[in-house]
Amino acid sequence: MPFLLRLPESLDVRVRQRAAEVGISINALVCVALDAYLRTPAKPASSAPVNPPGASIPSSPPPGPPPPALTRRQRRELERRQKLDTRTG
Repeated sequence: MPFLLRLPESLDVRVRQRAAEVGISINALVCVALDAYLRTPAKPASSAPVNPPGASIPSSPPPGPPPPALTRRQRRELERRQKLDTRTG
């Protein structure tokens, strides 16, 4: 079945690049992507967490690059400090 698909230019470039990287047609890439998306179970709107009355809504993190990954040693130190904070706090 023929189907016209209009993509923003930036997405079109990424689709063409990925199809070339994988060595498949754009049509095949779109089919694979749609199939993967449709296999993911949809979350009903009612599954969203509801804040009780009077509860503060957490603020979203500021936009920007993701934080750098921590080393194992840094993670252990952070966990140690968090445990100390919960004991004293």
